[in-house]
Amino acid sequence: MIIVLVIPAAPTAPIHRRRLDPADIPAMERIVGGGLHPVSLTDPESSLYLPAPGPKTRPINRPLNERATALAAFHIRPFQPQRVLRGDAILTGPTDEDGQDTDAPDDLIRILDSSRVCVRTRNRGDRRWSSAGDAYPGLCHAYIHTCKAVLRIPVEDRPLIRIIAASHIARERKGNQP
Repeated sequence: MIIVLVIPAAPTAPIHRRRLDPADIPAMERIVGGGLHPVSLTDPESSLYLPAPGPKTRPINRPLNERATALAAFHIRPFQPQRVLRGDAILTGPTDEDGQDTDAPDDLIRILDSSRVCVRTRNRGDRRWSSAGDAYPGLCHAYIHTCKAVLRIPVEDRPLIRIIAASHIARERKGNQP
């Protein structure tokens, strides 16, 4: 059994953890409401599963999943502001040596659970990440603001972008104090 995160498309529906057998594809299909369409994430490696378009359902017929769209944008390299994800989603960790999904990464769970997130950037050649401003009141707010800022920068000049839970920054600062 693994721990997955269910990310409903309805923006007010709560995100919740669920235990699943990674081999139980029908259970995953029931959660998303159709066949599975995987979206691979990086940093940390993980997967989002959304409903695949079927013969009677086109993707446009499914509701926009703002949280899955924002999560994917920040966790696919480079930052992907144009990709829109629709329908309920499941977040899992990377696959193991047998090709089975593993637990959803704690870093991503923290981001989705957090009421405040921070965007970090790093220019090519730099070793350190820098803060791109104040904490945002959630993943979707950070996504909208970052999209507006990034689209003004030529693709070849765009920095690497990541997002972290604001509570994680507080722990980092505490740990770095003498």
